[in-house]
Amino acid sequence: MLNTKNLYTSYGELSVVKDVNINVEKGELISLFGPNGHGKTTLLKTICGLIKPKSGEVNFNGSRLDRMDICEIVERGIVYVPEDRNLFTEMTVMENLIMGTNPIRARDSMKENLDYVFQLFPKLERIKDQLAGTLSGGEARMLTVGRGIMSNPEFMAIDEPSLGLAPNLRVEVFNSIKEIQKRGVSVFMVEQSTSMAAEIADRVYLMEEGQIVYEGEPSEVFSDSKLKQVFFGL
Repeated sequence: MLNTKNLYTSYGELSVVKDVNINVEKGELISLFGPNGHGKTTLLKTICGLIKPKSGEVNFNGSRLDRMDICEIVERGIVYVPEDRNLFTEMTVMENLIMGTNPIRARDSMKENLDYVFQLFPKLERIKDQLAGTLSGGEARMLTVGRGIMSNPEFMAIDEPSLGLAPNLRVEVFNSIKEIQKRGVSVFMVEQSTSMAAEIADRVYLMEEGQIVYEGEPSEVFSDSKLKQVFFGL
């Protein structure tokens, strides 16, 4: 479904993503781990067209995303869910969700997707008239993911969904991401170090200094003491 080939991304002369080859199949949930500042977010943004690569390819269903502008990429069903939320703080929860329907592909399924968002996050329906700027961290994260769903995605790139959340809210957010996958959406999720993000994944990648240094199944990580140390510091 989606893959990168020998992908390089730079900020000026500084190489951040270096010769990265990843693959995400249709309906698959992939977790990408690695230390802060090692290129994970840059990789997500490059895949989603927010940053143009220096060289290499990003392919989605046989088409080169790296040759498209951001609007065309979004219309293909690629959705980026940022770490920093990027909500419209002076707009209500409902208005933020409706903003997710900007892609033409999302408009005919707006009611269906809205019903699904409220099923996944019942609290959002209860606070739909509340200003986004007044939300707690957990509520804001739910809204960011919900807005992504409203874009009717085929592929969601989700950056640090558990960042800053209490343990119970982390469980809720990860459970919701697993439910999104069950709906047939492919998910490529960046996390820093949380075992639950590995548990719900079909495969995991480890990124260090801009390069993929490990790919495998979660069971391999949890059964190998050295890998557990590398991934989770256990």
